[in-house]
Amino acid sequence: MNRSKHPDRPFRRSKTATDTTRNHRRYRVEAAWLSYPDTPSSFSTQDEAQANRRADQWADRGAYVIVEWHPGDLRWRTLYELDGPARVTARREAAQARHEAAQRARDAARTAQDTRTRAERREAALARIERVMVMPPVPREATGRTTARHTAGGGR
Repeated sequence: MNRSKHPDRPFRRSKTATDTTRNHRRYRVEAAWLSYPDTPSSFSTQDEAQANRRADQWADRGAYVIVEWHPGDLRWRTLYELDGPARVTARREAAQARHEAAQRARDAARTAQDTRTRAERREAALARIERVMVMPPVPREATGRTTARHTAGGGR
């Protein structure tokens, strides 16, 4: 015992061999991106909902995610795994399918509108021709002779 440093202390403190604090981080989320395979991300928390949220966020960004639970005794159990690249691909394909369906609907509406417009114009033209054909002869000169506007050979 070294009494020259602490002459008033009659005992020596005992050393603890290991850390006896409990593990307060019960959930661990690990993620790895295909574009950055050498830099995985890790997140530990005690809250399961927070771990699930972080796992969903990372999976939505395209990471392969593993969520683990710590039951004790230096063991980690895998709760579930999320395939982020597959999730991103599925979301992209769904968006593309929605875009193509909307494009098809716009094309169909445009085609139907063009068909209706052509039919209306054709009906209007036929109505104009019908009105001209039904008109009575119109007197052209004050000679008492009536000539029709629609007859051919009016210059005789």
